[in-house]
Amino acid sequence: LTTISNIREFADSEIFFTNITIDLKYYSNPSNKKMLNDNNQNIPFIKEKPTKEYSLVLDLDETLIHFSINGENEGHLYFRPYLFEFLNNISEFYEIIIFTAGLKEYAKIVLDLIENRIGKKIFDHRLYRENTIPNDEGVYIKDLSKIGRNLQKIIIVDNTKENYELQKDNGIEIKSYYGFDDKKLDLIEDNNIIDDDNCLCELEKILIKIAQEKPKNITLILKKYQRILFVGSTDILP
Repeated sequence: LTTISNIREFADSEIFFTNITIDLKYYSNPSNKKMLNDNNQNIPFIKEKPTKEYSLVLDLDETLIHFSINGENEGHLYFRPYLFEFLNNISEFYEIIIFTAGLKEYAKIVLDLIENRIGKKIFDHRLYRENTIPNDEGVYIKDLSKIGRNLQKIIIVDNTKENYELQKDNGIEIKSYYGFDDKKLDLIEDNNIIDDDNCLCELEKILIKIAQEKPKNITLILKKYQRILFVGSTDILP
């Protein structure tokens, strides 16, 4: 049985932290390679036509959120600052596809919680570890060509560039997000400090700018933005 409990929300609406209780076998179990291979034969993963001209593929862990195990079947779930506003705003411009290397049972809990917080359906499609291609180095590769979308109209945002190594020109690497420790959490709760991670705010500006330019091939315009979020500075915006 999985439960969500003890939600703590602070005065700054961009900071959101919750404890979740989850059967950790759904978080850290090794994957069945045969299952992964079988699922990757069922392509394209998404049979429906896109709802918008451009598709945005988003990683979950360390890109949008961070889950930290804090005991037996328990953990802290940290939402990256500006997450809810980012998703709500960007959904006006892109079809949003979650593609996570996380297990479906775990990821569904997190994604449902995010949508409940925003108050509407945000994720048009959800892809999980079962849709990835594991390599010998333990990387779960996300092959965008199997999704069922035009590669000239799709962007992937991930904190691990190896995950999208098959379509490097479609990717933006974002800084990894690891939440914050208990000491910083107490300071945030007392309004003495804020979480100064602004990557999603920067990312939103870039993605909206790209969509508004309406490129025929998104990979050509994407090249000038690919290092911005990893550097983390808007000073180098073109």
